[in-house]
Amino acid sequence: MRNMFLTIMFASSLFAANTLHVSNVTDDGAGNVSFTLGYNFDVEVAGFQFDLLSDGAFMLADATGGACTDSGFMVSTNASGRVIGFSLTGATISPGMGDFITLTGTYDTALAGTVVSVTAVEDCESDGDAACDSDDTRMVLSDTGAAALESSFIASSWTVGDGTLDNEQPLEFSLSANYPNPFNPTTTIDYSIATAGDVSIVVYDMMGREVRSLVADFATPGSYSVVWDATNNEGLSVAAGMYVYKMTSSDFVEVNKMLLVK
Repeated sequence: MRNMFLTIMFASSLFAANTLHVSNVTDDGAGNVSFTLGYNFDVEVAGFQFDLLSDGAFMLADATGGACTDSGFMVSTNASGRVIGFSLTGATISPGMGDFITLTGTYDTALAGTVVSVTAVEDCESDGDAACDSDDTRMVLSDTGAAALESSFIASSWTVGDGTLDNEQPLEFSLSANYPNPFNPTTTIDYSIATAGDVSIVVYDMMGREVRSLVADFATPGSYSVVWDATNNEGLSVAAGMYVYKMTSSDFVEVNKMLLVK
């Protein structure tokens, strides 16, 4: 089966607390499809804009319904896949969750059976430059003061022609047991992020003193791994014994133990 990527490119702000995701796909198998986007907002949203890119697989025709219509937003689209929504009366979409908007369009039936990835990512390196340029694809959720909001998108995959929809990214935070355990000289820790934001994983000794900061970064929803090589923050090898590692992200906190042997 061929793999093909249908990408909703979002230029998210640095820390994400408001999420969008594909909650439903209606595919008639004859070239017509609609994607319902769901939302989970922490604050009022007064407007949005994004570009829908599909590598020619999905041709956007319309965008309507959901909280956007209920709130009286004026929504417009164009042939390039741009979707813009805002209210002329100052109305907003209230904090909460539900259906955001439904995107309808068509696809080439020759693509039936193709697995299409629907994601929201920042597209700032298409020209090899890490900085965002004016012609890069962007997405913005704005507040009542027209400031960009924290946002992220939970990816899904769509099987063209039958409407199968599967989440590609975890909906829950998790911190797995390290492997191998006991270990010498290295061990791997797997973890998952449900909502984009700051993530930290720190190794402590049994006295509660910090030994090594393994992760201290912003991460989008997804599954990750980090390797500890039994060194401290100064790069020096640590003594054999029991250690704990603690992950913190949003309201999620979890601690596990591991044993270094020599």
